Amino acid sequence: MDVAEYQWHYQQLKSGMSPIVWSSVPSSDDPLQMKEAEKVTGFLDQVYEILEPLVQEQRTQLQKHDVVSIVADKTGIPLGKIQAQEKNACLISGIFYRSG
Repeated sequence: MDVAEYQWHYQQLKSGMSPIVWSSVPSSDDPLQMKEAEKVTGFLDQVYEILEPLVQEQRTQLQKHDVVSIVADKTGIPLGKIQAQEKNACLISGIFYRSG
């Protein structure tokens, strides 16, 4: 198969997966930007290793990070990153407030 076919496979996998489960997949690499089939297949192998045990879990309750994953998927807003930025801003503000 060529790179485009592996990238299509990745898109199908991602679109068919629950955002709760998909949030465990590392987002630092984007197989849609990769030019070599070997790199895409290597990434897909990692994805399957991560997803296989997760899809076998039977969960009956949502957790906080599950809700964050769903909201981020539906809105396109990465809430986890925003929360980390807000936390850092609050910490920095607190430092400046105490030193002033």
